[in-house]
Amino acid sequence: MQKKAVSAVQLILFVSCGIVVYLLIRNLMLKKSLEGISTAAAAAKDKDSRQNIKVEQDIRRDMEEKYKADMISYQVVKKRLEQEKNRQREPEQKKEASDDPGK
Repeated sequence: MQKKAVSAVQLILFVSCGIVVYLLIRNLMLKKSLEGISTAAAAAKDKDSRQNIKVEQDIRRDMEEKYKADMISYQVVKKRLEQEKNRQREPEQKKEASDDPGK
């Protein structure tokens, strides 16, 4: 009876050791695959970061170009407005000069 009990315990220990070894191997394989995924994710994140920086630089450049174009347009409109004011003043000045011959 004792021999059977000892044999059963030995068998249980042997099977348990086999299960533990199997689980350790699977754990190592899982860890390696997760490291691979982590590396790929880090590479993708780095790529996205570089793309975001490039997009940000493109947007900044476009905004600067738009600002310069808007400033040029503003200057042109300002000059046209000034010219229009001068055109309106000329007839008024001529009218005032003709109304006041004493000066």
